[in-house]
Amino acid sequence: MTIVIQGCLAWFLLPAGRGSYAVCLIFSILLAYIFAFGFDIAFSYFVSSKKISLSEAFTYSLFLVPLISFVADITGYIVLHLQFEFTQKATYSSFLLALLYVPVFLFTNIYIQIFTAINQFKYYSLMLVLRELDRLLLILLFILGLSLGVDGALLAIICSDLIIIFSSFLIFKFKYKIQIVKINFGKLKEIFSYGLRYYFGNISNILNFHMGTIILSFFATKVEIGLFSVATVITTRVEMIPDAFFSVIFPRVAASVDGRKELVAQCARISGIICCLILLFLVIFAEPIIKILFSSAFLASKSLIRILAIGIMIRCGCKVFVSYIVGTNHPGIASMSVVFGLIINIILMYILLPLYGLNGAAISVCVNYLLSSFLFLYSFIYLTNTKLLDIIIPQKADFMLLKSVVLDKLNISFSFGK
Repeated sequence: MTIVIQGCLAWFLLPAGRGSYAVCLIFSILLAYIFAFGFDIAFSYFVSSKKISLSEAFTYSLFLVPLISFVADITGYIVLHLQFEFTQKATYSSFLLALLYVPVFLFTNIYIQIFTAINQFKYYSLMLVLRELDRLLLILLFILGLSLGVDGALLAIICSDLIIIFSSFLIFKFKYKIQIVKINFGKLKEIFSYGLRYYFGNISNILNFHMGTIILSFFATKVEIGLFSVATVITTRVEMIPDAFFSVIFPRVAASVDGRKELVAQCARISGIICCLILLFLVIFAEPIIKILFSSAFLASKSLIRILAIGIMIRCGCKVFVSYIVGTNHPGIASMSVVFGLIINIILMYILLPLYGLNGAAISVCVNYLLSSFLFLYSFIYLTNTKLLDIIIPQKADFMLLKSVVLDKLNISFSFGK
């Protein structure tokens, strides 16, 4: 479904419009994460470890998200009037819609993750599928039907996420009987402390994911931004697999005394195997895939996809280790690993982009993925005192579990032993 949505955006907006959409979306997401201070992952951890109740998480979100969004939007509004180069890559109305998306994005991100924290993966899956289906229908309505272009694409994601927020609230209210409770500022301080330790890792992770597009927004044309963003979307979409593993095992790690290190290592191997197969297929058939899904206007993305795939293959296995690092209350380690990769990414981007153009940007992102992945792996080995070969060599049990993995639309559901 996600690929279909991206294909529609590519066909309807073409490279220039796709570039404008990418810049606006990154603008809103960056503002959200910069001012959220890691509250999204902190809520998930504290609910998973039963340090706060569902009603408390809901109440705190109603208190924090409007406050965060107000500060983020005021900052974003000021930035829009400073006449940076990237603000010329989309219309003023598109950037205003991006600001409107900040609170919507934060609420949606928190509520979807809470479903995994309470081990309700069926609702988590339902919300993801509903979100993508709504986006597709609304994109067709706003862009194809009403010819709203980039503004229509942004309206589509805002409206689809509002539907998810409302649906999540109904489930929380009628199934789990949540209610507004008195704010415990002591617990709020603990949540803030946890989020702050993971803050730089969270921000850096988002920056790493979008760094190529961010830097290009200052120096490249809208067409070039569109080409790079499509290559990024195609290759990084496979990360939904380690992300799904993370969502499933993170609550188990957080609630466990020993952190379930064997389970984490096993999931990392399985994630790596699945993603390698998918990315190899993508690399081999990159040209026909682009032509069919995104149109011939995006064929220049072919070489970018093949470069990015190298780093993402390694990243998809090692990314699962973050669930152990963060779930065992070591968010600072995850932050340092990602920040280091980000610094390397920025340095290489400024060196390679002028020399090799878009391919240079892809190489810098690839190197960043490789370095940060190595640090995730090393951190897992250090924290668990596990040998490298015991982590990376596939075992018979891996393939038995792999057989039980069933792709259910956008989510991966599978059975783990309790």
